[in-house]
Amino acid sequence: MVLKMYKDLLRKYEEIKNEINTKVIYEKLSFCKDTVDYLIAVEPNNNFKHAFEHIRSSIIKQTINLGRKRALIEIKIPAASLLNLENCQKNNSAEQMETRSDSLKEFQITEVIPQICGFHEVIGCNEIKKTLQAHFILPLQQPQLFVGLLNTVNSLLLFGPPGTGKTRIAHALASEITCKLYCISPSDILSEYIGKTEKMIKTVFTQIKNSPSMSILFIDEIDGICRKRTGEEQESSRRLKTELMCQLNDFNSNKNAILICATNCPWDLDSAFLRRFQKRIYVPLPDRQERFELLNYYTEKTTLAKTKDSWGPIITQTEGFSGSDLANLVQNALSVPVTELIENKKWKMTDFNMYEPAMENEHFNVIYCGINEIPRNCAKVRNAQISDLIKAVEKIKRTVTVAEDQKYKEYIKQF
Repeated sequence: MVLKMYKDLLRKYEEIKNEINTKVIYEKLSFCKDTVDYLIAVEPNNNFKHAFEHIRSSIIKQTINLGRKRALIEIKIPAASLLNLENCQKNNSAEQMETRSDSLKEFQITEVIPQICGFHEVIGCNEIKKTLQAHFILPLQQPQLFVGLLNTVNSLLLFGPPGTGKTRIAHALASEITCKLYCISPSDILSEYIGKTEKMIKTVFTQIKNSPSMSILFIDEIDGICRKRTGEEQESSRRLKTELMCQLNDFNSNKNAILICATNCPWDLDSAFLRRFQKRIYVPLPDRQERFELLNYYTEKTTLAKTKDSWGPIITQTEGFSGSDLANLVQNALSVPVTELIENKKWKMTDFNMYEPAMENEHFNVIYCGINEIPRNCAKVRNAQISDLIKAVEKIKRTVTVAEDQKYKEYIKQF
């Protein structure tokens, strides 16, 4: 594999020598640099890794010189290193094949426990929950309703801005169905060995389809492996996508398993891959009522819950916040009283030998010292207040910009 990629690298560089468009030259040099960076990262043999580093330095130098209108320098690799590369490839091929075979046998997806107990812990998203109830839960409870043209659905794509609860929805569905949940990400199945990634994908789907009980396979950040196909991509990437789509074709006829994929970038997914999902659901940013419910959920076990009647301005200021942003907001508000302890120098003793900050007008039985001088596990923090939540709103900014949110809204018009 390394030798083939090296030869492809030299061929690409030969194309650069005949190119006159500066922009195209920059793009091809960038491709060459990415390729050699990959070769340096995956190749463990130090005998010719040095040769790849030599190529990398030459490419970087050429990129700098390009702006100065200098002639292209020639990338050379020591002949001894190239010969050593070929020999190492031959000598190590049997060992690498054995290693790949062993690692494939050891690869197994493991069941995870859902993080939440059901849809009642998913705040808002009422229409989404109704859709999931109708298409995934009801067929299991009332299978006689789904006959003829009304088939059951077992593949779902959740897409939307980050932090809106796509993973949470998958866990909630697993709890509602009371089935096994398996979670993987692209990094779990991608491999540097040719052909291994495709085999691992096949292994994953085979395990799910052969499971004796109802199972859910959740793949997060699916855009990491199923981006749109282009003429510039490597053959290994194209084979990976082809294998995954073939597995999806077979998977849709399986009645004992559900596939859920999630992405923040649906426009990057290959159209052939999108077509294979029987259901595609947009998970938007929470509206005003949902933001109130989320704040109420995150603060229900804190003293901030008593201030909900004063949340009106805060709900307005958090327009465009995701569920994750609101959780971060509450966390920051609760940390304000803790942060104040760092600078506090005036304490009073309360019940159970606990120390809490004294008020400015308190002078009787107070202790003057820093937090580091308070006995271990004896400091007490004041209760969080609405003012702490207001301070947190001023510091925390939305992670999804207006332009990004608009991009999602434009995208869903296609469906």
